[in-house]
Amino acid sequence: MEALARRLVSAEFLFWGIGEAEGDRVFRRTFSALILDCLLKRTIEAGGLQPDAVAAIADAMGDYAARERDFRGFVPGKGWAHAPAHAADVLASLAAAPTTDEAGRERLLAATRRLLLAPDAVFAHQEDKRLARALLAAHRRGGATRAGLAAWIQGCLADCPGSFSDMAAYARRTNLLGLLRSLYFYLRAEPDGAELAGFVEAKVRVLMRIA
Repeated sequence: MEALARRLVSAEFLFWGIGEAEGDRVFRRTFSALILDCLLKRTIEAGGLQPDAVAAIADAMGDYAARERDFRGFVPGKGWAHAPAHAADVLASLAAAPTTDEAGRERLLAATRRLLLAPDAVFAHQEDKRLARALLAAHRRGGATRAGLAAWIQGCLADCPGSFSDMAAYARRTNLLGLLRSLYFYLRAEPDGAELAGFVEAKVRVLMRIA
């Protein structure tokens, strides 16, 4: 399993053709991420990977989040590319790994933010929902404090222009809004999530300009 993990985070798989905006090599990248997610889930359930192997995956995913440029969802005639969603699943599993420390958690939050704000198109295939799950997993790992969640949201808002000056600005703001909506309902479903859900609702109202 560790040998497979090392292979998957190599230039031949997770980073194969990285930086391309379109092309078929994206499928190898994103499905490498899904296999990594399976390996991580095995780690949590049965101790399948050593801590250094988990850390290597975390480092690779941070690099991947910064370099991926193909954000297509379903590609007609070919299938799912879905890079942000697949990567989000890996980030959520990394957040749940017992060996993830505070520094690792911060890297996961940064990677989630990059995947959310990088596309210049509005998410159409529930990528924002999957990223919300990754955010919530990392947030729980840090003790689920309001201050921590507020800092992450404010960081995203700082990178979202108040006016829709171009498509990229519109996409950033709309994708953030979609993530916050999903996060709201995830929090409402938790027994002790009402206060944080109310905080997220206030941010949604600001973005929708109905405060």
